[in-house]
Amino acid sequence: MITAVLLSSIFSLNAGAAFDEEMKSMGLYSDCLLLMSSDNGEVVFEKNARKQTPPASLTKVITAIVVLENCTDLDTVITVSESCIRELDGTGSSLGGLEAGEQVTVYNLLASLLIQSANEAANVLADYISGGDRAKFISMMNEVASRLGCVNSNFVNPHGLHHDDQYVTAEDMAKFIIHAMDFPAFAEIVSKTSYKLPATNLQEERNVLNTNYLMNSAYKDYYCKYVKGGKTGSTSDAGRCVVAVASKDGYNYVAVCLNSVYEDVDGDGVNENGAFLDSKEMFEWAFKNLELVAISDTTQIVGQVPVKYAKTTDFVTLSPSETVYSLVPAGTDSPASML
Repeated sequence: MITAVLLSSIFSLNAGAAFDEEMKSMGLYSDCLLLMSSDNGEVVFEKNARKQTPPASLTKVITAIVVLENCTDLDTVITVSESCIRELDGTGSSLGGLEAGEQVTVYNLLASLLIQSANEAANVLADYISGGDRAKFISMMNEVASRLGCVNSNFVNPHGLHHDDQYVTAEDMAKFIIHAMDFPAFAEIVSKTSYKLPATNLQEERNVLNTNYLMNSAYKDYYCKYVKGGKTGSTSDAGRCVVAVASKDGYNYVAVCLNSVYEDVDGDGVNENGAFLDSKEMFEWAFKNLELVAISDTTQIVGQVPVKYAKTTDFVTLSPSETVYSLVPAGTDSPASML
């Protein structure tokens, strides 16, 4: 097993260094980014992955986790309070058009939160889960971060409006989204390119569009057919941000891009979202160029150990106790086969 672990470390470190050189040649736009295999946790690309930076509306991933961990009935109906809307006045918030007194289910509030990126939905959900004690809800968000080992993140509000004491890292955001995707309702909601919010006591049925343009084929510069969900965010302090998950042929990756640009990067007179461009570039590169291979195999003999004082043998053979896999350039022979 020690041999297997050492081999895994050697190949992971070498591969990581080589892949980071490839990343630099891509000319990516995000200040902080990470591409990680969600199959084995191996990091493919990273840049400032532990730098603390504002999360903007990526905060809503953690808000949703707290809700889903503490609400067993997503059909529960909540009445939207006026205070949850009014506290956002003058903030330039991303809103979902909820009205005071409107009765909405937890599921549909989550849809408004994650698809529309509605800040008032974040407030309503936070107050419902905490019984109106916003400080308690914030404490629950930070408890989730601590439990997941996200020691470089801190939250002071449930929606992501800028605050100097609210920050995450790309490394932590990858952990958050992987945990969130374990909840079927979260995975279902973020996979939708659009959603029909049912009629309520105050509003007719209305269709809402997902802010994650990586899943929208109408945005050809951003569209990546392998993306299965994620969350976007942007403020003047946070820049353009996205966390996304993608799958192809049994391979699964998480991309995080923080503090990216919104500018005309290709000279066509139209501003582009650098976080979307970077995520698409990293996903497509990984699916094209990497494969998961066994770097140690339980059927392979990796060494022999002399045995003293044995009656029937002079040595014992050693083999890994489990098969260990690592990402390597496509077409590379399995290192286990070369032992």
